Amino acid sequence: MRQFLLISSLFLLSQFAQAQIENHKRFELEYEWRDEDYLLISNEELGLTLVQADYKGLKEYTLSIKQLDTDFNQKWEKVAMIKRGFELLGYHYVQGKTYLMLQEFPNRFKIKILSIDNRTGEIQEYNPKEILELDIQEFEVIQNTAVIGGYFESRPVVFAFDLKNDKIKTLTNVYQNESKLLEIRVNSDSLTFNVLATEYNRNRDQTIKVNTYDYLGNAVRDYELQTQKDYHLTSAISSSINDISQVVVGVYSYKATNSPAGMFINHVDRTGLQTMKYYGFGELEDFFSYLGEKKATRYKEKAEAVRKKGKEVRYRVQPLFAEMIEDDDQLIVFGEFLRSYNHDTDHYVWAGTNYPTGFRSQGANTDNNSQERASFQFTHAYTLVLDKKGNIQWDDWLEVPEDGKGIPEPFGGFIWDKNQGTYVYYFEKEVHAKAMDGEEDNDVIVDNVQLSDPEDKLRYENENSSGTLRWYDKYFIVYGVQSIRSGENNGDLRKVFFINKISLNPNQKGNGID
Repeated sequence: MRQFLLISSLFLLSQFAQAQIENHKRFELEYEWRDEDYLLISNEELGLTLVQADYKGLKEYTLSIKQLDTDFNQKWEKVAMIKRGFELLGYHYVQGKTYLMLQEFPNRFKIKILSIDNRTGEIQEYNPKEILELDIQEFEVIQNTAVIGGYFESRPVVFAFDLKNDKIKTLTNVYQNESKLLEIRVNSDSLTFNVLATEYNRNRDQTIKVNTYDYLGNAVRDYELQTQKDYHLTSAISSSINDISQVVVGVYSYKATNSPAGMFINHVDRTGLQTMKYYGFGELEDFFSYLGEKKATRYKEKAEAVRKKGKEVRYRVQPLFAEMIEDDDQLIVFGEFLRSYNHDTDHYVWAGTNYPTGFRSQGANTDNNSQERASFQFTHAYTLVLDKKGNIQWDDWLEVPEDGKGIPEPFGGFIWDKNQGTYVYYFEKEVHAKAMDGEEDNDVIVDNVQLSDPEDKLRYENENSSGTLRWYDKYFIVYGVQSIRSGENNGDLRKVFFINKISLNPNQKGNGID
């Protein structure tokens, strides 16, 4: 009897020790199905900026901008009048201000930047002189300079636009043939930024040029990653420059550029000496874990056998990397991997690119006959933790069951806090979350988002409008459009845009699924 009670107590204790998805707050706005979707921008501890366009005007349309605090109290609401033809493409939040970048279509010669003070609601508008007919892919703000990157005549180009003095500077060392823009990253000093782009070396192996500029667009330093013969570097993200040293991480392919074989880690020290390491996907502890133990073991064994012959196994996957995270003594690489349904991924404009800093509107992707509309499938989220010299500490993973078309956007959200990552995504009316710390016993927690009233019933959800956003500290945002029946079956039916503030809290039992 005592043994039974002990076992029962231990079982109950293990149940209460399970992590829990906690719903903290919910926010709703009335919504009509013909309305444009809201754009949510994290202002970290200052709250959220909500942006929505209303295209009813003939010559101008309104851009509604709302500011919420972290408890979803509305602080202010403003309206900006925008000339028709301008579409919102990018956004950036930094130091209490949100920047919106719009481009005029279809000619794409003009851009407009709105600077919004998140505390006061004051809006400033900047209209630089006409630039090149630019296919914009990147938008960042550093100090008082907007950094805009994209393509002109299929070649990468980056501009530094001094907002205060209305001056545009074209960055050197970027515009070249057979090159792809990989990353624009503002460094931790908030004074410099990196631009990564591919190029071919003398052996016709694809490598990466790492350029660093000050906030005015003046070149600080540049170097080319030294890659082994037949090893092509196809995607990458960079760390800040720490004591003149730097780490660049990405994926590589073997004897071709269309299908990756593994990940590379490059460390350059303060003397300029580079250390390059290649890890086949099969050498990474948990890269294939999403396939299940048996299949993952087969993949690893095959990769090891082929490597012993001096070759590499290539896989039809592509990464969508987030910006590298830095803490006191670690570098955190996070990305969502996708499987394409076409072997020739060179023709995908998004192959090799990273998380978009803004978003693409519908008008920017109307070519349904192009390979931009091709299908893909998310496979898994993957975290790789390094020390400051690029040595692997641990990795972790979570399967992601989502198909898509067109240009991929981030599916879930990732937060790094206190030596542990948390990945959250929203799928088919449920929140999925996992703590990522390299331990094997972390389960995936699944739960519902709470509605405003316990008596409310969720009747319909527009899955194309839902998403997950990392917010601040340990908190995430889950959002979307829902049709909700109030109370009993004969209650009112309301259509709302909702936002739920959630977190994954350890050592608590979840409520489960209704």
